[in-house]
Amino acid sequence: MQYTDVKFLGIKAYSDHPEVYKVADILVEAYFNKMSRIKNRALMVRNSRKLVASLLLHDDDVFRFTTKTSYFSTKTRKQVWMTNGILNLFHTAVKLGWVVVDKEAIPPYASKKSNGGMATIYSRSLMFNNLVVSIDINDVIHDPDMFRVELKGEDEVMVELSPPILNHPNNQRTIKALNDHYKLLLDSDVRYADGRLVDKVSLFFIRKYKGGFDSGGRIYADIQNKSKAERLGLTIRGDSAGSLDISQLHPMLILRLVHGVDKERSGLLIPGLHDAYSMPDYEDLSRAVHKTLINTLFNAPSEKSAVYALMSTHWWHDEISGELKVATYDGNTKRKGQRVFLTSPKKSSINYIESFKRHHPMYVEAIGRGLGVTLQAIDGTLIERIIEVANEAKVPLIPVHDEFIVREKDRVFIQVVLERVFRDWIGEKGQFGTIGAKWTSADGVEESVLIDLSIQS
Repeated sequence: MQYTDVKFLGIKAYSDHPEVYKVADILVEAYFNKMSRIKNRALMVRNSRKLVASLLLHDDDVFRFTTKTSYFSTKTRKQVWMTNGILNLFHTAVKLGWVVVDKEAIPPYASKKSNGGMATIYSRSLMFNNLVVSIDINDVIHDPDMFRVELKGEDEVMVELSPPILNHPNNQRTIKALNDHYKLLLDSDVRYADGRLVDKVSLFFIRKYKGGFDSGGRIYADIQNKSKAERLGLTIRGDSAGSLDISQLHPMLILRLVHGVDKERSGLLIPGLHDAYSMPDYEDLSRAVHKTLINTLFNAPSEKSAVYALMSTHWWHDEISGELKVATYDGNTKRKGQRVFLTSPKKSSINYIESFKRHHPMYVEAIGRGLGVTLQAIDGTLIERIIEVANEAKVPLIPVHDEFIVREKDRVFIQVVLERVFRDWIGEKGQFGTIGAKWTSADGVEESVLIDLSIQS
């Protein structure tokens, strides 16, 4: 069996279905068996329902799951759902035979290859599947204890949000917008191309910050992990959907905020080069690869770290969809595909950066400045404001970072909203020139779009 695409199991679901209660109670009884003192039973029952619902909802029988205890500690927690209670219940599920080990973890010290540090791969057993066979995924909801706002420190450790922080006006505005958005999507009959209803957990959006509330702040949900082909296959209220994708959002923000222009001036070598992701010296690489590499230059905290990031960037084609995938790795993370720069990776990465500087001199001062989280904070609020307008108009939309999935009949609506919200949020530097975008219809036909930002009289 190939394990390269096995996804992690996240404990993000819950269910009030009677059968989930029964299965969860069995798990809790097994956990407390032979204990002389039972503590926090009600909390363990609630955690058990989350674990059972999340196992049920996972796309595949096979999944990755880490049991590294430090990740489940309050002080070093990596995800909101990682609690000692969840870890203990997971171990109990393994003892009951509901979950079985498919492939043991490979710790970093045990391997000199890139697969060192790979988390254990488990699978749901037939025993577990038989216990939940009568439960429909439509009976599964998001974890009711999850907040709409999430904050991680620079060390990737979750920050516990106190009531005063959550009650800050900015966070209250986010919470209201995303709650209203969730209700609108649940009332909009969002389905996959084969007619299956999109589960509620996949439509639960969270705004995630890193380091502080002025850094990061992009809006995420599981539906964004689906391929573009799957997203374009969605129907909303029985109507086919299309997508409006903002072109070069972060480079465009750099040009506007740093230089006060909406288009890149000609490079030193190629006149009229207005695509930040165009690299004439590297025409053998696809635009998707260039986009990852160049955004990495903006995101890296220094030019030196940018070099090392480019050295560890890989590309491959998805075995099922054929879609090109690009990822920049760090640490002992399992690598997929092949390096972008196979020969002399460090020298090749330095040469790539120098070529980018020659062709795109207006972006030189943005390289190695760690602008990624700042730009994400700007575009995160932009998306939030667009969601607010859509909520008010009762027009369902699914944001995918700088892309919007809407009914094809709502194409004009989303273009007008983008124009007006961008001008309002970016201010003076967002009220001239145009925004480039791309409209993709449900059948995959693409069309360039120019959105005029000139102030209307």
